[in-house]
Amino acid sequence: VMTTTTPTTTLVSWPSRKVMTQKPSHTSLDVDSSDEESDNELDDVLKSFSKPAMQHLAKLMRALDSKEQSLERQEELLIVEKKRNLALEESLAKECAKN
Repeated sequence: VMTTTTPTTTLVSWPSRKVMTQKPSHTSLDVDSSDEESDNELDDVLKSFSKPAMQHLAKLMRALDSKEQSLERQEELLIVEKKRNLALEESLAKECAKN
């Protein structure tokens, strides 16, 4: 998280996340131009927030990141558990085939 503070605004930059403010009303083949316009729109929106609003937004973004990390860990554990269950099912099937 990178925070930039000026006398009138505080901007928070989240390198791992892109925030879309709204869909552009036009389509463009120039992707760099479209990305730049989107970044400018985002900057304008962020500049319009008050300091307490930016602090609250930063708090919400940290909470969201925490939840996403938790979900990723749970997904990894679920995959491990699924692999264990499959191995046990194969072992049980082999045991049943012997008897």
